[in-house]
Amino acid sequence: MQKLQDSRLNHTPKTSPLFSKLFNASAPVQSTIYYLLGLTSFVTYVISGLISKLLTSSSAPLNPDILDDPSEATTIGVHRTLLVNGINLHFVETGKSGTRLILLLHGYPENWFTWRNQLVALADVFHVVAVDMRGYGNSSKPSEAGAYDRDALVGDIVGLVAALKYKSFVLVGNDWGGIVAQFVIFIIDHVIF
Repeated sequence: MQKLQDSRLNHTPKTSPLFSKLFNASAPVQSTIYYLLGLTSFVTYVISGLISKLLTSSSAPLNPDILDDPSEATTIGVHRTLLVNGINLHFVETGKSGTRLILLLHGYPENWFTWRNQLVALADVFHVVAVDMRGYGNSSKPSEAGAYDRDALVGDIVGLVAALKYKSFVLVGNDWGGIVAQFVIFIIDHVIF
């Protein structure tokens, strides 16, 4: 019997000459290259931080007042807190009431302020809400570890949407907020993800 050969087994992927040399190099050479790449990234990070400090005022506060000062509401949005799913959930909202709701979920370890640019950019067309998720910013911070399980986090989002009296919404999540957003879409079917 003749053996059949799978053409995929004999396929050699095309790579750049530099790529081939790197992976065929000795371990010390590869380690040196990876070290230099990491060092370059670190130096770039430090230089960009120094340039940023030079361009900004040294008297600027580390924690901007806009994070929790409602008097600043006219620049980005209105600070609100609702009792949802047994906790106080803080959020900043802006835009046109009655239009499609866009709910923005921040990552770790951030808060609503992550979405400040999107709040302003989307406000002309949508009702935009950036949430301080449970345990962050000005939202409640339960002390029990079990208060942060999947069901509690999803319940916060579903409860907030219900409290805002929306039946469908667009959900945007970044980092940890993206993980929570994925859980939400498994639970409810009227989300545009």
